[in-house]
Amino acid sequence: SGGAAVSNLKTEPESSIENEIGSPAGLLKKRISRRGDNESDVDQEAEEAAAAASLIFDSAQKESSQFDSASRQKLAEAIDGITSALEEGREVRGGIVYSSSDYWTNPASNYVIVLRLFQNILLHKSSRFLLDPCSLHQHIQRSMKSYYTLIKNPLFFRDIVVAIFHQTGHLPCDKLKRWNVFEGKYLIQAVDLVFLNTLAFIGKEPTPTRREIQQLRSSFWKGIRDVGCRDKSDIPPRRTENSEFLIYKKK
Repeated sequence: SGGAAVSNLKTEPESSIENEIGSPAGLLKKRISRRGDNESDVDQEAEEAAAAASLIFDSAQKESSQFDSASRQKLAEAIDGITSALEEGREVRGGIVYSSSDYWTNPASNYVIVLRLFQNILLHKSSRFLLDPCSLHQHIQRSMKSYYTLIKNPLFFRDIVVAIFHQTGHLPCDKLKRWNVFEGKYLIQAVDLVFLNTLAFIGKEPTPTRREIQQLRSSFWKGIRDVGCRDKSDIPPRRTENSEFLIYKKK
């Protein structure tokens, strides 16, 4: 049942807000400098995509300033408002859901399961790495320039919350235009993409940070599997962190 799926994901909500994460606008406005002419076409494509991603993210943040410094608790509360409305029978996702045959979109109760799983993930302490570029940089202490030159579809949990809360469903990634997160299958993939992007960025070394993120991702997918889909084709693809969908690969 939906309740069982949600309860399987352990959460560690805090009694007080420990870290208010500032706006990532400063990081995103930094220009991505060009490399030398002897670099590969893949490197150039990654640089151009990084610059474009910065503009997209900057625009999205300006439209959603109320979430710029929101803690993970506040982000979870924003999701709770949408979830509660759906549980009360109020369809707040727009017309796209009526034409969708996706298992995780209709009925709304299936979509609510995914929302509750996402909400619990936001409340978990390990999500502190995954909120936005600033929170990742704060905990990883690596240049975010390398993130944007490696990752094809930059995405963080704050972006997903903004898309849901403002009832657009659209993510601030040009290459993910068809991913409307009011469709459950795309919400699942979006949440997983945040995990994978971060894992790919921090590398394969078995650090405590990597283990935390892997464990949280495993809990998320366990919650999805525990719903008990009759048709395995209803389970969205579970990608790997070296997928060509995720990262730019040097030729």
